[in-house]
Amino acid sequence: MTSCIYEREEQVFQSLADWKRGREIAKEMNISVKTFETYVTRLKIMFGCRDLLQVRQLSVEFYRAHPEIRRQFPKQVFKGNNPLNKTAARFRAGITH
Repeated sequence: MTSCIYEREEQVFQSLADWKRGREIAKEMNISVKTFETYVTRLKIMFGCRDLLQVRQLSVEFYRAHPEIRRQFPKQVFKGNNPLNKTAARFRAGITH
């Protein structure tokens, strides 16, 4: 199981928090809809979510709790200390707060 979120996956995760549609996100990122769906699938596995709506809800909650990350995002590439990775681990363990 992946325990690290990559930059492009994080871009998708952030865009989902803005309630953008998949096609719109794919177009903005200059990727295919299929690639977008692959990123969403990896996020679902990482967070243990059933569907896109759960990933979207988690994204909204995460960025509401960590607004400083949204300001930094495109330039900041997180490595092992990414708060989103910690959130993913806690979410998989069933701890939502």
